[in-house]
Amino acid sequence: MVELLSPAGTYEGFLAALSAGADAVYAGGQCFSARAYAGNLSDAELLSAIETTHILGKKLYLTLNTLCKEREFKDIYDYLAPLYERGLSGVIVQDIGIVRYLRKEFPLLPVHASTQMSICGIEGINYMRDLGVSRVVPARELTLEEIKNIRNMTDVELECFIHGAMCYSYSGQCLFSSFLGGRSGNRGRCAQPCRLPYDMGSGFKYPLSMKDMCTLDVLDKLIEAGISSFKIEGRMKKPEYTMTVTKIYRKYIDLYYSGKLDTDVSEFKKDYELLTRQYVRGEAGTGYYFKRNGRDLISMTASSYNADSEISGVTENGTGVKDEIKITPATISVDMDGYFKAGENAVLILSRGENSVTVTGGLCQKAKKAPMDAQRIIKQLSKTGGTCFCAGAVRIEAGEDVFISVGELNDLRRKGLEALAASLITPYLRKTGEGRPESVEDKDEGEGIAEHTPENNMDTVDHIGENVKVNGPEYTLCFETTEQLLAALNEKYAGYFKRIYVEASLLESAKDLILSGAPGAEIYAALPYVIRNDDMGTVENIIRQVNEDPDIMGVLVRSYEGLGLCNRLLDGDKPVVTDAGLYTLNSSACRHFLEGGAAVLTLPLELNIHEIRERGHLGESELLYYGRINMMLSAGCIEKTKGSCHRGKDGENKVSYITDRYKQKLPVIRDCEFCYNRVLNPKPLCLFSELDAIRNSKIGAVRFHFTIESGNEVSEILSRAFGDGPLKTADHTKGHFRKSVL
Repeated sequence: MVELLSPAGTYEGFLAALSAGADAVYAGGQCFSARAYAGNLSDAELLSAIETTHILGKKLYLTLNTLCKEREFKDIYDYLAPLYERGLSGVIVQDIGIVRYLRKEFPLLPVHASTQMSICGIEGINYMRDLGVSRVVPARELTLEEIKNIRNMTDVELECFIHGAMCYSYSGQCLFSSFLGGRSGNRGRCAQPCRLPYDMGSGFKYPLSMKDMCTLDVLDKLIEAGISSFKIEGRMKKPEYTMTVTKIYRKYIDLYYSGKLDTDVSEFKKDYELLTRQYVRGEAGTGYYFKRNGRDLISMTASSYNADSEISGVTENGTGVKDEIKITPATISVDMDGYFKAGENAVLILSRGENSVTVTGGLCQKAKKAPMDAQRIIKQLSKTGGTCFCAGAVRIEAGEDVFISVGELNDLRRKGLEALAASLITPYLRKTGEGRPESVEDKDEGEGIAEHTPENNMDTVDHIGENVKVNGPEYTLCFETTEQLLAALNEKYAGYFKRIYVEASLLESAKDLILSGAPGAEIYAALPYVIRNDDMGTVENIIRQVNEDPDIMGVLVRSYEGLGLCNRLLDGDKPVVTDAGLYTLNSSACRHFLEGGAAVLTLPLELNIHEIRERGHLGESELLYYGRINMMLSAGCIEKTKGSCHRGKDGENKVSYITDRYKQKLPVIRDCEFCYNRVLNPKPLCLFSELDAIRNSKIGAVRFHFTIESGNEVSEILSRAFGDGPLKTADHTKGHFRKSVL
């Protein structure tokens, strides 16, 4: 039976989810949670929630789903250890460094790959499986047909969203809020710039604001696809939302399994309307399950919630009458057998399934006046309010002349329920270190600062060109048009580039130009940012071409699907460079990729120079030196939202533009071969004035990445970089190089 997984932003939301019929709840604590502005649960509340789920036969998953900086890594162990010992059901993780750490330090704890990892296909899922990940939350952009195909190829559990808000970007690949507002979605602080108006050329609308998801009318199709867990979005929303939405989905899941889903048509319309009044932005839809992209997935109108959608403790019952939503603790039934005889100790046996406990009280007295009859004892023992239990069958044997006080009965009941709760919790308890390989060294993470020494980093390298001599770092080049490449291969600059990354679509035409124009440069094939199952064959051919061509040195990898394919297909002597979207904010993540065979790691774009130094592994790292960053990777398409599709049309311009409220034009690059858009920063990142800081940090290489620049602009930029001084401040940004992201 599919699991129904509900959100909890507070402890009250946790109780609401359970009382409404959730099988499992996901919640964040006070740190490492991708909903930093939710109330989140305190440490004590998390421990209580874990125990409650054990008693009720439910599960609690902790969201540990933010990217973790080096200085924060040391806090993970102390934060997680007591939750692990109490029997936490699992953790949802984005940071690959945390995955690596958890598999070593807490090996009995199930790890779930967050949707923030942007897993789009079977290769990414297999990559996670090989790390010991037991469940994957794939990208919300996958169609139901893709999920079915993946389900047929893996036994890894799949957790998919069925209700709630949708992001325009692939989750985890959005830097929009980070670069325009300093609040990172990867750190749980997204400011939601996608919900703002943008002009596509026909006035301001909301082309980046997705409709919310509601799948009640296709629930049977989702169940039959083999999804393991149905996930409801909404940790930022009120407990009443959690209770209402969970209760309705619980009802229809149960109807499906009882074979009565089609017989309840009269109720469906009312329930669907109620669902779509709970924090829904306008009209709801089924997300990407039945469509790759298109205008009908986008709100296009004001992105705020409907005025009457936010519930506050009341909901209509379908007759126009408003009923108060009462959130009460979920309970399980417990049977009791009591024995009360004068002159003997009171005995109470409590049973729940195979669990049974016996507790004893004090001596029962012989009644001097009115004895305590069986019905009064049953009534008192049945008062289980405030606990996770309700009284089932209560059977009593009491002497006709016995007396026991109400206080003694209450104490006996309390002791019994506490003992039964303990017996239900005990099987889940763990000890830290249990199951951990003896060969693993303690606390080997969080030591990036110690690694930042000359002997652990690449020595300064001399680069000799015709007109300039530069002391480290090495320079690399990535380009997206032949015009850009030709400008970069000018004899003034061509000798500077250690590596040249070539987009797959340009590989054949560009290779000969590079071999003749920059004979000392190493050629790397750049894989697409997004690889869906339908794209696997194309990418496999690219990797085979790399294997067979001695002039192509290696591969630039941008996704876990790409890593999985390279692990399976790429010759061992062909190096891999990981791109910035495969995040390495901490030394544990660096170790993971380097131990897995990567030769070079592109530095993440959300670290400042001090955090880069703390992270370490600088000699094996490459920094974006110039280029417009991807602020979004999206399955949505700006041109298709306008009403046209350019896929398969040769010679089409691949760049569109949208304009924000401040008249800034945001370039949008369309990758029509692999069907995704990249929304770029209106200003390029440029760190030419920071070369001394980069050199002093011993960073191994810096990259020029040209996206929409003309050949003349490339020439101007390179001339500035290699002698004419930095660009004007107004024309570029330093990003987070000198600023810390929240």
